[in-house]
Amino acid sequence: MDKKENSQEESSSTNAQIHSFGIAGRILQKVQNGGEGIKDSSPLADEESIPVEVEGDFSEELVFEELDEINDDAAFEEYILGKSKKTSKKSSKRKRSGADEWCDFKVNISYGCSNDCLYCYAKSSNVQKRKEEVDSWLTEKYHGNQAHAATKPSEDEKVLVGMFPTTHDIIPKTLHRCVKAIGQILSGGHNILITSKPRIECIERICKEFKEYRKRIMFMFTIGSANDEVLNFWDNNAPPFAERLDCLKLAYECGFATNVSSEPMLDNNIEKVVDAVYPYIRGAIWLGMARKLWPRMEKNGWDENFMQRVDEFIRHHEDPRAVEILKSYKTKYKDVDFRKRAEELEETQNDERIIELYNKYKDDKKIRFKESIVNVVADNLGIDIEYEFPDHGLPNIPE
Repeated sequence: MDKKENSQEESSSTNAQIHSFGIAGRILQKVQNGGEGIKDSSPLADEESIPVEVEGDFSEELVFEELDEINDDAAFEEYILGKSKKTSKKSSKRKRSGADEWCDFKVNISYGCSNDCLYCYAKSSNVQKRKEEVDSWLTEKYHGNQAHAATKPSEDEKVLVGMFPTTHDIIPKTLHRCVKAIGQILSGGHNILITSKPRIECIERICKEFKEYRKRIMFMFTIGSANDEVLNFWDNNAPPFAERLDCLKLAYECGFATNVSSEPMLDNNIEKVVDAVYPYIRGAIWLGMARKLWPRMEKNGWDENFMQRVDEFIRHHEDPRAVEILKSYKTKYKDVDFRKRAEELEETQNDERIIELYNKYKDDKKIRFKESIVNVVADNLGIDIEYEFPDHGLPNIPE
């Protein structure tokens, strides 16, 4: 891998000595494999660790002060396993929802996303939690003041699946750091689910860098519509349909496990997405409803006062790219009734339409339904849809 760092990355790694997935992962593999850790000859083992944030049932936050007192792998292992005794007994059979339907833990190198999708759950939760202005989400901000490490795996000691990323996307600006983070997860012996509204430059690099690890990597590309006008409105600055489809084709042709998430479905023609992506799916196409759109959009700042705030955002924002995006909003979203658009979309996904989709795809093993659709089917038809979690379609990966 390319080990050149830009000045910001050098500053971040110099100012903080952080135990991250590079160390914790090797300890985890040692625990899982009866004492045998990752081999020193692994191309991932020598990669310099970067700060990451991890969430999940099998993760434990470690703050700086605690890490400073842990000087060797043995002490670190004792610390981690001691912490895991309090957390590893959570039931693996609990009902999962959202991203938890796909993974055991989530990993991020930053928060903030220039895609700025109108319905973004990560934006609404992070802006509220961090008490920041909604326009700050346009600029990616790296984690750098704390580290998290995965604890002991579930009781049956399965290899865990880490989902990366969930609070940002993989874009050219952050690609180098994202590649390093993917390497850190793999070096820990875990599988990884890479989620993105993909850009061809980024997926080409990832496929090239990790082609030898394709049996441990799954892609989940988000495609909520085949209509670029729809995508441009809801997904804002994310790539158009053709580019996302090209990324899917590339990952498929390179031999990776490929999945598509159509949650939320962004129009009433999701069959067009299914038909277009179906030949390039080794895993599944996940269909999910647009739910609680307006409350989330309101938290994200897409309310009746948004246009009045844009000029203020432009004046005080320090990121030139974010300023250009904000300027484009003055034309793009002029006179838009965001609440009306949200309500209109949700109305197209009434129970009748959802049952129609269920009946059409219920026997297709490549089509999976997210919790929102599962609940509608249960309420209307009395049918409980159950999947083993996580389930990402690893079989049939070519040699």
